[in-house]
This record gives sequence, structure tokens and C-alpha cells, in this order.
Amino acid sequence: MSNNSIVLIIAVVLALGIGIGTATIMQSNSSITIIEPMAPEAVSPTQEEAQVAFRAANKAYPDAKMKLGDCAKNNNGLGVICVVEYSLMPKYGGMQSAQVLFAKNNGAWQAVLVD
Repeated sequence: MSNNSIVLIIAVVLALGIGIGTATIMQSNSSITIIEPMAPEAVSPTQEEAQVAFRAANKAYPDAKMKLGDCAKNNNGLGVICVVEYSLMPKYGGMQSAQVLFAKNNGAWQAVLVD
């Protein structure tokens, strides 16, 4: 194991132990930079941000509609899990209920249908 790998492992352990929480770790040569630490509290997207992310995740359905419900911190990883009602083709039918994972990536919200 190289010295850089050992330093990276130590940095990750210290960052998590100190309470920075989830962070993006970037290694370049012999220095390590921790960028974009996540806030310890759950941050949820707005209705508009969630709609944009949901449509981006379902590009084949540009008219998809989604109504954001209650959100809670994702205890298994990044972001929040929200209850939503959605319709991929609103002109053909009603809304369905599901859970969607929302997480920020490079400042933009991303959405993944959980069920």
C-alpha cells in the first residue's frame, strides 16, 4: 500500500470521526482536499427542483408530472428519500405513489425511483 493510500484512508477516517459527515474526497499528488461536506441535517429539494430532477431521470417522458410529499434523511447513504405522487404520461392516467431518492451532485439535484 502506498503512502498516498494510507494518507487517504487516514483522512477519510478523521473526516468521518470529526463529524464532517459525508464528503467528496479528492486526491491530487500528495495532497488531499475534502470538498462539499454535506450538512448533518437533511436538506430536501423544492417542488420545482424535484420536478426538474424527476424529469431528467425519466427523459423518455418529458411531460412527466410529480408532486413532492414528505422527505426524510436517507439513513443508508446520501440525500433524502421522499414520498411522491407521479405520472409518467399524465394525459393517459392517474397518479401513482412511490419513493424517490433525491441527492445533490455538483450542485444539481438527481432523482432515483426507489420503488
